[in-house]
Amino acid sequence: MYGGLAQKHKTTTSGFGIAYGAAAWALGDEVAVPVLGLGKKPTETPVTQHFQLLAAHLVYGITLEGVRRLTLKALKEAEAGRKRRSSTHRRFAP
Repeated sequence: MYGGLAQKHKTTTSGFGIAYGAAAWALGDEVAVPVLGLGKKPTETPVTQHFQLLAAHLVYGITLEGVRRLTLKALKEAEAGRKRRSSTHRRFAP
């Protein structure tokens, strides 16, 4: 989901994925989890736990962006290699 959003909306990658991680924390842990009855209300959770969960989501967002960039770089390099091999093959073909 992150990769698709990042390709379509460049703001998704703000702060090297930190914005996405923060949004995932706010919408997921702070809103969806309590509303769905999967966890305590935010007011019933210690502040330190909120910060720990936020930090985990920020690391998650950074990791997603890092993996996305490495994947895009590898795909571009692979495509460039295919083009080089293809043009070299045609040049020497009878």
